[in-house]
Amino acid sequence: VARSCKQASQLLSQQMEHPLSWGERLRLNIHLAMCKNCQRAALQFTFLRSASREYWQGAGDAGQQDRK
Repeated sequence: VARSCKQASQLLSQQMEHPLSWGERLRLNIHLAMCKNCQRAALQFTFLRSASREYWQGAGDAGQQDRK
C-alpha cells in the first residue's frame, strides 16, 4: 500500500469522527480521484458508518419495546 493510500485511509477514518480541514479534504479528494482502491475503501467506510447507525438506532428501539 502506498504511503498516500495509508494517509487517505486515515483521513477516511478521521472524517467519520470529525470534520476534516479544508486542506485534508482537498488532499483526500485528489487522491480519491486517482485511486480506485481508495474509492472502494471510501464506499466501505460509508457503508460501515450507515450500517452502524442503523444497528444502534435499532438497538435503541428494541430496548424501548422490551420495556412495554
